[in-house]
Amino acid sequence: MTVFLRGIITPDYLPLVRDFFVAGEAGDILVPAILDTGFSGMVVLPHAIRSAGRFEFSGVTRYELANGEVISAELFKAAIRIGRRRLAVDVSFTDSELGLVGMALIDGKRASFNLKTYTFRVYE
Repeated sequence: MTVFLRGIITPDYLPLVRDFFVAGEAGDILVPAILDTGFSGMVVLPHAIRSAGRFEFSGVTRYELANGEVISAELFKAAIRIGRRRLAVDVSFTDSELGLVGMALIDGKRASFNLKTYTFRVYE
């Protein structure tokens, strides 16, 4: 079985994705991101990356936050790289310093969390 996505689980139990990049004007940009199983979208990136990346506006969507608040967010088309694989994704932006990889990006795959070794993998 091929590994699609992998990472470590931090001491505060955040699944930090390894080798996650967004396509930028001057080359690929490493993005610290977590695998967020509570997020139904594809990818959320820190605003700090917005000026360096290549993003094409594609519309507006609505998300419900954990506290029940419903927000509207602009969506953009972008390219990401996970390891050597490039993918076209829908992206929105956050004030956080961490990006989020959501469930829509890993739909149809199998995830394994190992809390003995503090690692995780998402398989094709």
